[in-house]
Amino acid sequence: MEKLPEQTPAILILRDFQRFLEDISISRKLRNLAKKLKSQPQNLVILAPQISVPEDLSEVITIVEFPLPNSQEIAQEVERLLIAMGQSTEKRLVDEVVRAAQGLSIERIRRVFAQAIATHGELQPDDVDLILEEKRQTIRQTQILIGSGGRQESELSGRATGSIRITPLPSPLNRT
Repeated sequence: MEKLPEQTPAILILRDFQRFLEDISISRKLRNLAKKLKSQPQNLVILAPQISVPEDLSEVITIVEFPLPNSQEIAQEVERLLIAMGQSTEKRLVDEVVRAAQGLSIERIRRVFAQAIATHGELQPDDVDLILEEKRQTIRQTQILIGSGGRQESELSGRATGSIRITPLPSPLNRT
């Protein structure tokens, strides 16, 4: 961003950058950049599955969380998948799959649906167990279950607020 002309609109996305926030030189660079971005049409977005903001960055970073998909969004994803496969299924099965998938990120839902289709060639009642097993694995990995929560994505926004906005992406429980 430092090499861009000051009035050139830009959004720089740093994926998984949260790992570097504890580095003192990175922290200093971000604080300096936040001051500079206050007067520029440029933004820095940090995408992260989880984030812990160091105290020295708390004044320049804003965390924005995005919710996990709701049941309607999950149902739309199931319907989209069924249409793409040229398959139809009972509404009862769709409802069960939707209920089982609640609390997972859309990426995890797509992954488990792909696994189900690769196994059976279609969506079947047994796939509810596959979805629930995905949740169990997530709980084992994180020791957390989020019934509804947020995608976590981070943004260093300087133009309007002069701050770094960080939006956590769903944890491994609800995000891939």
